[in-house]
Amino acid sequence: MGLALSPPRLPVERLWKLFGEAHRSIYLGSAGRIGSRLAWIPMLLLSTQGRRSGLVRTMPLAYLPDPEDDQGYVVVASNGGADRPPAWWLNLQARDVATVQVGRESFLVRAQRAPEDRCGPLWEMLRRRIPPYRIYERIEREIPIVLLRRLPPIASTEAAAPRRARLEVRDPERAGLPDSRDGPRS
Repeated sequence: MGLALSPPRLPVERLWKLFGEAHRSIYLGSAGRIGSRLAWIPMLLLSTQGRRSGLVRTMPLAYLPDPEDDQGYVVVASNGGADRPPAWWLNLQARDVATVQVGRESFLVRAQRAPEDRCGPLWEMLRRRIPPYRIYERIEREIPIVLLRRLPPIASTEAAAPRRARLEVRDPERAGLPDSRDGPRS
């Protein structure tokens, strides 16, 4: 009688990470021409500065336009339903300015958690327009709804900081930061 071996199984979290990396690469590699939609769901790329590493991380996220701000976007910090928030949300809590790419256009945004009085209507809109979000009704932790508000081009020194940080990170040793291949990711 032989021993039956099953193929190794990747945890769902690892599969999502691999999918996200592939999606990001295609989105960036096509300059936003491919990847800005996943089936019927609009997708953006959110680039945040790591709160510990200082390295810039880019994640594809589903979004909807903010119904109260024609220059704003609504995203959900669900982390695929995991029991902890996504790193990009923790990074935004430490530094609320980030870069967003929607299709072929990139710009700076300021992030904030949606006010409590807007969460009910926003969740209803999200569940109606992105039906897979209905699964989050069963999640025990509170899932933040995040509003991304477009900033005027280089409106302030503070808003321009992520650009400088991104340039410094190209030479991690010079910037006094760990090489992204060596250190922990945030």
